[in-house]
Amino acid sequence: MEINSELKLELLETLKGFMHFVQDPRATTSVFEIQRGLSHQAISMKNVEHMLAQPGIQQLADERYQPQRPSLTTLLLHPPGTLGHAYASSLLSAGFDPDFFEVIEVIGKGTYLDLRVRQTHDIWHVMTGFGTDLAGELGLQAFQLCQIYSPLSILIVAAGVLHAMGLGAPIEPLLRAIEAGIEIAATDTPMLAVRWEEHWGSDLDELRAGVGLRTARYEPYSV
Repeated sequence: MEINSELKLELLETLKGFMHFVQDPRATTSVFEIQRGLSHQAISMKNVEHMLAQPGIQQLADERYQPQRPSLTTLLLHPPGTLGHAYASSLLSAGFDPDFFEVIEVIGKGTYLDLRVRQTHDIWHVMTGFGTDLAGELGLQAFQLCQIYSPLSILIVAAGVLHAMGLGAPIEPLLRAIEAGIEIAATDTPMLAVRWEEHWGSDLDELRAGVGLRTARYEPYSV
């Protein structure tokens, strides 16, 4: 089957983003490159179908649920041990901007779900216990792969392991983190279906119990 020129360009952008991530996993723009390259691929359409088939996600997409998020300083006023406080603390301590991601124009359910995954990414970090070190990111991507069958997650996991191999660093801690993400991925409620912004003041342990989520046990690792 002949590949048309537009598809070739998208595949090249995917490859470019993949190699950029292999070179430097801290360069978050590489993730956007991979996602843009994948956006019109058949595998991404299957990914959307899988997400919409899960309980609660179809309704979320129909409503285009996008609540206003309070500022990090406002969220920090919630008591320690709550989602809002933990989320704000983690972003502030890491110096992360919660709005760092590229703007996605919502033109259908697929683009809405892409945006929703980005908006809740750091919430998933907090809920699962995975940090933002390389092992934590790969563990979360493995978790996300099992939850929503994301082709982006597959490429990020592979690129992260290749990054360590290229440096001659051990990959076993990364593989254990990936395994930890897979182990806790079978939650009672799909993580993407949860309206997290309605639970800023909720206790983290109670929230995890409510969706059937265990926190990951892994060894933080950066290369």
